Amino acid sequence: MRMHPPRDKRRLIRFPVFAIPWEIDEVIEALEKGRSENSKLNSIINRMDSGTRRLLVRILRNAREIR
Repeated sequence: MRMHPPRDKRRLIRFPVFAIPWEIDEVIEALEKGRSENSKLNSIINRMDSGTRRLLVRILRNAREIR
């Protein structure tokens, strides 16, 4: 996994910002499954590769622990 890919391989990933803590659990579950019942979230997840999803799961689990 590359944290700093070459400039021509970089891309912006839109990801929702959560105001409610329970949303973090919903997003983690969706990232782990690779899909969601929430159409907007599902659309975002479908554009991610599995490595990106795993990285975001780790980040969100850490964020959940700090709250």
